[in-house]
Amino acid sequence: MTGRAVIQRTDESVSFAELVWAHHKRQQELENDVMNGPWEQEYRRRLANFKQDHGEIVDAWWCRHEASATALTEKREQRRLRQDDRIFRLHAATDWRTSRAPKIAGAVHECETLAIRAGEILRDATEKVTLHRLFAATSRLLAFVDKQEKHPMPAQKEMDRVLAGHRSELRSIESYYERAGENAARIIYFQGMALGAFALGLPLAVGAMLGWYADGFGIFDLHESRIQYLAVCVTMGALGAIVSVMTRMASAGSFNTDFEVGRKPVRRLGFLRPFIGATFALALYIAVKSNLLELGNVAKPGIYFFATVSFLAGFSERRAKVLLGNVAGGVGTGETRK
Repeated sequence: MTGRAVIQRTDESVSFAELVWAHHKRQQELENDVMNGPWEQEYRRRLANFKQDHGEIVDAWWCRHEASATALTEKREQRRLRQDDRIFRLHAATDWRTSRAPKIAGAVHECETLAIRAGEILRDATEKVTLHRLFAATSRLLAFVDKQEKHPMPAQKEMDRVLAGHRSELRSIESYYERAGENAARIIYFQGMALGAFALGLPLAVGAMLGWYADGFGIFDLHESRIQYLAVCVTMGALGAIVSVMTRMASAGSFNTDFEVGRKPVRRLGFLRPFIGATFALALYIAVKSNLLELGNVAKPGIYFFATVSFLAGFSERRAKVLLGNVAGGVGTGETRK
């Protein structure tokens, strides 16, 4: 134990519910003609801390009669590959006002759930559009239950009519979110493939440069056919995998990825795709060179043959299975093909 004083930092973070309560108490002060009262100062302090954590409040709806509100925030973050990344978040603290209208409370919570899903998956314009539409839907519900000051809620018939319109709007927002999520998954998957192709091509390029350097000293023969064939098979297999995915992306309903697993898993799946194509191509090359695969009338396969079948192997695993379909038959026959 040293003689230094131990300083404990207090938690300065402020939840949206705490901000809403301070706003409500501040409004009560203003209604009583109290200017710059204690709750005014407390509200400003909480607002500053809230904005520091969540960004600027782009839009907000505050209930007049009770401490309930919804707000949309925008926070700008600096990323390594993106100079300006805007993160939108929907906030809601409505239980004070909706406690006597459970169906309205449930509808608000549905908007919050969809906002969380959209915030995790979407970015840029699609995220902004989705979150703004959800904020508008939530604020309409709050405005509906905030008509009267005292306890009575709107009539059940009127409430059912408002909820029916809300569910229709929520289905429209969810449909837009799903289309945007699928498009975002395609972009993220392609980014992962590009990174995977770079990660696969970089060792090949470095190996070629080192081989060229070693070849000058007679240590390593870069012109050896086996090395060239291996490099061609790996390259064409990876290229075939990329072209296969791009072809399916261009066809409606052919590329299906669960985008709600998250951006990172989708990117990682795309990153592995060139490696999968290269692996199939390499397996095909080994099967041919070990005389386990029936080649038909091909007497002596050359580099163009291996480039073609490697591309097809990477293009589709189904084609690779067809090309490798005779491997099991070749093993165990006891014949050696020449």
